[in-house]
Amino acid sequence: MSAKIEPLSIRLLGRFEVWRNGLQIVAQDWPRRKPKWLFALLLSNPGSVFSYDMLIDSLFGQSDPQKARQNLYTLINQLRRTLEPDLPRAADSRFILRKGEGYCFNADAPYSLDTEELARLVRQADHHRATRRWDEARDLYQQATELYRGDYLPENRYDEWTLGVREDCTRIYADALDGLADSLAATRDFATAISVCRRLIRVQPHSERGYRKKMNLHHRSGQPAEADETFDACRRALKESLAAEPSRELRELHDRIANGPAPEIEQWIPNNLPHPVTPFVGRAEAVKRIRELLRQKRLATLVGMGGIGKT
Repeated sequence: MSAKIEPLSIRLLGRFEVWRNGLQIVAQDWPRRKPKWLFALLLSNPGSVFSYDMLIDSLFGQSDPQKARQNLYTLINQLRRTLEPDLPRAADSRFILRKGEGYCFNADAPYSLDTEELARLVRQADHHRATRRWDEARDLYQQATELYRGDYLPENRYDEWTLGVREDCTRIYADALDGLADSLAATRDFATAISVCRRLIRVQPHSERGYRKKMNLHHRSGQPAEADETFDACRRALKESLAAEPSRELRELHDRIANGPAPEIEQWIPNNLPHPVTPFVGRAEAVKRIRELLRQKRLATLVGMGGIGKT
């Protein structure tokens, strides 16, 4: 979470927690459970309007429509008062807005939300990863993985409205682990990268990408037996859960590891060169060659006449 104290700070990963002006809203401050789940439902898509019918169906299921609507009004007022106990009128809430025939959480209000912060950190890290700024990428991916304290709203695991959001959060977390493993491998921290791959495999046991990275890293670390064990673990997981075999690509990687060098893992060598902010037009081959040199050496010297674009 951001170090800045927002009027509302919300955590939905691992467990439901809300802070109001830096102080946690404890269990006794919530009048009952349903206002919490109403709040979490609105936060599943901040700024989007949830119709009365959608809210009633998610919170009350099949019940008397008139009574359910009255119960919804009561929950809205309780939620507003819990978030802002000093409101002159509940309808004046900055956070829970009425929009036509429904309600929404005000995405323009001052707040922080861990699910949004997770996605933001991974987007920033992906940008640095794409431009091979491995140190910045590693730090941001690390922050993202630390922010993920567990599944999205585990208390509501079987509520239908949570399923899509939980799947998205898990995927983003897995992407963060994937990027962190690549960033660590680029700096030759193979041992830590392998441990990250283990976490990725636990999150996505039926996806090959964690196994693939781990096999490669074991091979680069001089651990062919561990690479072979990783392939066998993948094969068992796919067979037991999906009645499937490893893909042709993974089998080919296994064969390459057994019979020769595996694909190269890009190495990042620190230097003080500025990162390009615009494309270098007309020098694609030269730039490619320079990048190859800088991955191998700490220093490369360019020579040539003035004005040809060395700088």
